[in-house]
Amino acid sequence: MGSPGFERDGYVLVRGLLDPSEVAFFKQRIQKLTALRDDDFGRRPGRYLRDVITKNEALWPIIFHERLLAHVRGIVGPTARYLQNGDLLAHFGTWNWHRDVPAKMFSDPRRPVVRAAIYLHDFAATGSRLGVIAGSHRPPHRSLADRELRFWNGLSERLYARTLTRGLVPAGLLRQPMWTARKTMIRTSPGDCVIFDAKLLHSGTAITGPTYKMLLSYGPDDEASRAHVEHFRTRTDYLAELPEALRSRLAAHELLFA
Repeated sequence: MGSPGFERDGYVLVRGLLDPSEVAFFKQRIQKLTALRDDDFGRRPGRYLRDVITKNEALWPIIFHERLLAHVRGIVGPTARYLQNGDLLAHFGTWNWHRDVPAKMFSDPRRPVVRAAIYLHDFAATGSRLGVIAGSHRPPHRSLADRELRFWNGLSERLYARTLTRGLVPAGLLRQPMWTARKTMIRTSPGDCVIFDAKLLHSGTAITGPTYKMLLSYGPDDEASRAHVEHFRTRTDYLAELPEALRSRLAAHELLFA
């Protein structure tokens, strides 16, 4: 199993993973859970709800989506398991280059822990894009891009520590330009999905309209996945134990990571 393009670049774009009826179905549920509708954009803060897909049965169908699982298993292999990180984002956009796991948590690049980002909005109406730095998922993580990222993050921390309490520097003002890296900015349409290695350097963007996105994590049945799950389960906004009904469904679909 595996995808040569994914192994090289660390991501793959799947156009039209969800059909229009599925996009409407999940958008409606995100609007209900976040209490944000299209006309709330610009009037109310956006929201990032972590692991809420795991917590809400109404959203569980996306975990078991057949076309999504076919792509995930094509990358990860037949032992792919659901690793939580079932997040929702509504009207939430910002520049922030990062990885979704600490760089020290390596896994076999042929059997990676992956994130599936599913978009329910259109780039043309929102300006929303996903920035990626192809190949940045492969160790060692000592590239010029990594060094530049550490520089900007360090500068940001020092600047905020000196001025933020006096209100001189709004949080998030200093974005990382990543001049040393060749960036790819992915433009998505409703129903598109980007599956990427959790170690890939990536970033969202500023947005100009209402956006809705789902994020899920899958990985092989191995120690890299265990480290990923244990890392995130220490956070208070992630479930330490799966709901029993979800555990049963995951086991029936050979997706339960035990």
